[in-house]
Amino acid sequence: MNNYAFLEELKNFSVSDGEVLSQIALPDNSLHMVFHEGNEFVMTRKGTETQLSGNYLCGHSTIRKHFSFTRNCDISVLKFKPAANYLFQSNCSDAIDEHVSLSDFLPDRLSFSLESDLLSREEKIKALLNFLNQQQHSQKYSPGMFHAINRIEQCNGNLRVNNLADEMGYSRRNLERRFKEFTGITIKKFINNTRFQYAFNLLRQGIQSPDIVYSCGYFDQTHFIDEFRETTGVTPGQFAKKGLAENYFISIPNPL
Repeated sequence: MNNYAFLEELKNFSVSDGEVLSQIALPDNSLHMVFHEGNEFVMTRKGTETQLSGNYLCGHSTIRKHFSFTRNCDISVLKFKPAANYLFQSNCSDAIDEHVSLSDFLPDRLSFSLESDLLSREEKIKALLNFLNQQQHSQKYSPGMFHAINRIEQCNGNLRVNNLADEMGYSRRNLERRFKEFTGITIKKFINNTRFQYAFNLLRQGIQSPDIVYSCGYFDQTHFIDEFRETTGVTPGQFAKKGLAENYFISIPNPL
């Protein structure tokens, strides 16, 4: 199904009665659309539990979240590429760290169809993707901001805002304003998320912390350890020693 330029991945997973799936989602630069059938599941963030069900949009994530699936349910998660904000009719910055109704970001007729029991989950996803595919030439499309996103990702987040602004011929303030309007989050947060995700995946592969500090451009090892602990809840050493890699994911759980 992933023949859409704006879609990074689509994953489906199920939890049967008696099974338990418990994972931690880390900060991410992408929007996610969730289509859920079955029993509610629990999301915990900053010590507060929220029961989730139905279909909804997940805004950009800037904090750690814990998901617990303990009863029968089927879920499809669409992860959009970071530049996909312009496809939606509302400012997605309002959804940062939130799980909001599809009707807030999609036309009434489409959101009604997505909530209808007359369509299967697969039919709903296809209808959504076809609609977004038609929005790709929206007037909000910005080649400049696509370039900024690509440069940040090419550098794995290891670059400075001032240098990127100079490269693109913008003032720093103008770049920051345009970037937030286009993506919904600040360029600094986008860069930090990109760098952390790269560092996290290096650690997952068994790369040692000193090498990660050098590769990712952290000021020193203390800087990396502090950011890793703030983001994941554990230190890099604890993460490596306890084999916690399977407990964490960047936004989308691995299918069962």
